[in-house]
Amino acid sequence: MAEGVRDAARRLAALDSALSAVAGIAGAIERIARQTNLLALNATIEAVRAGEAGRGFAVAAQEVKALAGETRAATARIERGVDELRAAALALREAAERNAVEAEAAAEGARTSRAALGALAESVQRAGEEVAAMAAGAAAAGEEAAAMRAGIAAQARATAVLAQ
Repeated sequence: MAEGVRDAARRLAALDSALSAVAGIAGAIERIARQTNLLALNATIEAVRAGEAGRGFAVAAQEVKALAGETRAATARIERGVDELRAAALALREAAERNAVEAEAAAEGARTSRAALGALAESVQRAGEEVAAMAAGAAAAGEEAAAMRAGIAAQARATAVLAQ
């Protein structure tokens, strides 16, 4: 379980790298949009200089400028989305790392419990063997006591016969 959580953290780090690459691409698109906007501005200026002959060119320059603005707005949305994804991935990675530490602690606790239970089972088995040995000793002592009682009873009868 701990290894699975660590693997998830590694994958989230890879996701963060991929998001960084996307952010770099979005930055490049933003720079292109700014340059396109400047070119459209220059084209508009040149169209105004050209007068009536540049009017169509001015309309095209205005459309290019509008497209550059839309591109910049879309790029800003992409960057916000990437930032949100990076923050979420970071939070997940941190949670995965905490979970990995907790899972390792739980695994260590399980190993310790398993060892303690093994030692307890071994102690119970030894105690059972000792109780069985004591029971055998008590049974032998009981047989000896019965034999001694029989001997004492026989001795008492013999003494009683002699005493008459």
